[in-house]
Amino acid sequence: LTPFSDGWLLTAGPDRLVYDRADGVVRRIPPEQHPADRVHAVVLASSPADDPGRWSYDPLIVDVDEVPVVVHDGSVVLDNRTDTWAVTLPDEKTLTGLSASLPLTRDPLLRAGAWLSVRNAFQHALISPDAVLHLLEVALPAEDTDDGVGQTLGWAVWDVASNAADPAAALARVHQVAARCVAGAEPGGSLQLAALQIQVAAADDVDVLHDWLASGDSLPDGVVVDLELRWRILLRLAKLGGVDRDQLAAALAEETTAVSQVEHAKALAALPDAEAKAWAWQRFTGEVEVPNYELEAIGLGLWQVGQERLTDPYVARYFDEVLATTEVRSSQMLAVATSIFYPRWSATEDTVARAHALLGRDDVDSTIRRELVDETWDLERRLAIRQAFGR
Repeated sequence: LTPFSDGWLLTAGPDRLVYDRADGVVRRIPPEQHPADRVHAVVLASSPADDPGRWSYDPLIVDVDEVPVVVHDGSVVLDNRTDTWAVTLPDEKTLTGLSASLPLTRDPLLRAGAWLSVRNAFQHALISPDAVLHLLEVALPAEDTDDGVGQTLGWAVWDVASNAADPAAALARVHQVAARCVAGAEPGGSLQLAALQIQVAAADDVDVLHDWLASGDSLPDGVVVDLELRWRILLRLAKLGGVDRDQLAAALAEETTAVSQVEHAKALAALPDAEAKAWAWQRFTGEVEVPNYELEAIGLGLWQVGQERLTDPYVARYFDEVLATTEVRSSQMLAVATSIFYPRWSATEDTVARAHALLGRDDVDSTIRRELVDETWDLERRLAIRQAFGR
């Protein structure tokens, strides 16, 4: 078991698997800083360029750095069943061809594998936010699983739109895709609900959201505004400045449950004013103590794309004050708070430099350090995307 444990358990970082179309090989590229000799057992899927909905599946063992393959001339999806731990990156022709092949693909696992490779490419700044949005527009309305719609469009809201040159315009495109998915779904089904949740998260029309909150005529057939959906709408309204504290308090009083308490805290932190951000920061530092679930929700509410004018002052404060949080919390909640309150949308060279300066100190608690390393890696990816595509 020594080769397995050395490669898979004791060596950091995933290999990259890349299809080199010119040479007809799959390349295995270990991390430069942590080389390893891992064996990957995958299924490679490919489709003909002139028949993009027809896929062939070929088992493949990648046990050397270059493995010759014979595949169709259209899209190629490495590890279409996500069987191995690796960063699978699509080639340029595949990224173009998926616009034609994904809407025709009936295999949900293959679609998931394809979207995972697109996400990998986006994270490595190999595909622009605009190109991802186009693929969403042509492929997602044909998706027939609630996880496929909810997870993929949720990623589009969280990562793609937020890193686009014009986040508001990108979010509007995601909203339109979600609306098409809602329209094509069976009324009252889980697919419709998954799409509607994203439609709410990407909405910018305050009047429509208020109408939905009141279960108005504009709601799609089959939709029932339950507690969870109600608070999703209220959260979006809070981010847009479409509700005030009194309205949020009234909503909490109307149905006082544990879920309502948590979502109410998140909505308060998301309000677009200085008071909301100061209120949230008092909870992060421990000046005001709150239950664990509320603390996590407040961190999610604090940082919002489009509210940088309000949150920029807290970027430097985070790196100045995070170490002191060891005095008010420990173990799991220390890790959660460090991660959740990290200024993830401040993708600037200055913020990355502040993060590395803190990581360079020898007095950083190990729990905090681990979260800082992970979050800073993600932040550097966001910065690379914005630099590559003009944000």
